[in-house]
Amino acid sequence: VSLEKGKQEIVNSTKIHAETIFETLSKNGKKVYVLNVPVTYPPFPINGSMISGYPCPYDDHKIAYPEELLKELKVTLGKYRANIRIPMERGKEEACFDDLKDLFLT
Repeated sequence: VSLEKGKQEIVNSTKIHAETIFETLSKNGKKVYVLNVPVTYPPFPINGSMISGYPCPYDDHKIAYPEELLKELKVTLGKYRANIRIPMERGKEEACFDDLKDLFLT
């Protein structure tokens, strides 16, 4: 969220201005596997693979690096979801919380 009055902005990986731990490990020859870590969308190149976490688009094939990884995951698991379906809005708190539980506990 932006600090400017009246302005809201979704934060994603393009707003990260420092080297991430994933990039540091990659530069040092380590294999890195990242799964559902918040604010990793869009995923960025690392020495390994990454599936972005919240917030990210619902069914975007570009939530994974390399992109083919998501197809493999869906073949193996049958489904994969990295984001909530119900936005957090006044009056929808319980439904959103249930959706979060479904996302992370199933």
